[in-house]
This record gives sequence, C-alpha cells and structure tokens, in this order.
Amino acid sequence: MKDTTGSRDQKTFCARRVICHHEERIQAPPVTIFPLLCPIEEYKWIDEWECELVYSDSGVVEDNCIFREEISSALFGSSAPATWITTLHDPDNARRHFVIVNDELVRKAEVSIEDSGEGVSTVKWTTIATTLNEKGNEHFEDLEGRLQLMLRFIATSLKHYCETGQILPRSELAPAH
Repeated sequence: MKDTTGSRDQKTFCARRVICHHEERIQAPPVTIFPLLCPIEEYKWIDEWECELVYSDSGVVEDNCIFREEISSALFGSSAPATWITTLHDPDNARRHFVIVNDELVRKAEVSIEDSGEGVSTVKWTTIATTLNEKGNEHFEDLEGRLQLMLRFIATSLKHYCETGQILPRSELAPAH
C-alpha cells in the first residue's frame, strides 16, 4: 500500500474555510432573474464584466458549463483567472450551483430564487471558500469581508438591473459599512 500522507519531515498544510450568505429582495419574478445568472447574460448587468466561455453546448449556462473570469480572482488577491464549473442548473426550481477554482482558493457558490409573491423574488446566495495552499492562507484574514463585498456587489447590481433595466456603474456602488 502506498503512503499518501507524506514524510514525517514534510510541513503539513492546513486549509482554512469561511462561509458567507447574502439575501436580496428584488422586484422581479424568478423567471426574469434566473436566466440573468449566466456568464453571457452578466454582460447586461455587471459593469466591466468580462469572461471566456470555455464550454457550453447551448452557448449559455447549463449543467457542466465552464467559463473563466478575472474579476473575482483580483478581489481575492490572485492574478490567475477563476474557472467556474456549473454543477447544478435547475431552472424548474430556480437554483444554480458553481464550483470556482483559481490558484489559491476553491469556492462553492449556491444561488436560489424564491417567489415572494406580487412580482417580488428573494435571491439567496451561499458561498463556501476554502484555501488551497499557504499563499491562500496569507489572504485569509480578510477573506470573509471580501466575500461579503462580492456578494453585495452582485446582489446590488442584479437588483438595479432587474428594477431599472440599466447597469449600475461600479462608481455608484455604496461602500460597505
């Protein structure tokens, strides 16, 4: 049997993890919001959005769709692009899950949209972020704050677009308190 635990002299890496949640009420039904949670559709509502669609049979998000972007990696202190893999695409229940990987961090993002009635939806995001190496651990101290900032940015941008039909310029986003 092969020993996969490493030698006794080898320094042991200890991954760190943080979990963040965000919820946003948006004046739009789930059927309007759900298709916007797609790397191609995000050009409509995320200011300065850029991505590379690596694989999709349909040309939009679907199960096993893969795309890359650099905006979130920069937020987490990495110069390597983040690769997103769609692990759940459930339009019937308005749920989508992604695994996002770069050189220092792996994230799992879950998004669900609930019909709150009268044309209002509640969008819920959960993100689990785990460091992959010591370099990732070096950026861990403020990781939760950066994750919350990212979730607020996405939620505010999506809400603004759904309710006005316009992109919210980054310069107009209010800083976190």
